[in-house]
Amino acid sequence: MARLTGMNIEAIQADATGVAVKAARVSHEIIVLKGAYTVIADADRRTMSLRLPIPVWLRRDGDVLAGVVAGLVAQNIPLFEAAVAGVYLHGKAGEIVCNRLGDTGMVAGDLLPVLPEVIKIIKEIQPRK
Repeated sequence: MARLTGMNIEAIQADATGVAVKAARVSHEIIVLKGAYTVIADADRRTMSLRLPIPVWLRRDGDVLAGVVAGLVAQNIPLFEAAVAGVYLHGKAGEIVCNRLGDTGMVAGDLLPVLPEVIKIIKEIQPRK
């Protein structure tokens, strides 16, 4: 985001929600702005902030996150909701992997086997319809 806006990282982090909303309105896209916490914003000014206890390296991983979001969209989940759910699933998987292995030497691929487990946990705590 710093490269796209010309802003420095500190300024972006100081107003992450505002920066994400502005970027979403200008691009007419959904923005997932990762950092100390993750902000999801769309052009209609809907926002969601997720503060998950995840390691710093995971904040820079976009490949697995993009795949999770794409998988949710492929299941006909609307884009904004897929982005929010994807960020949450990605963060929870990172939290589990970090608790099991520590964050030294972790790579994005370590998340892949844990994602089905996270989805199962979430399904088990959801009330049945």
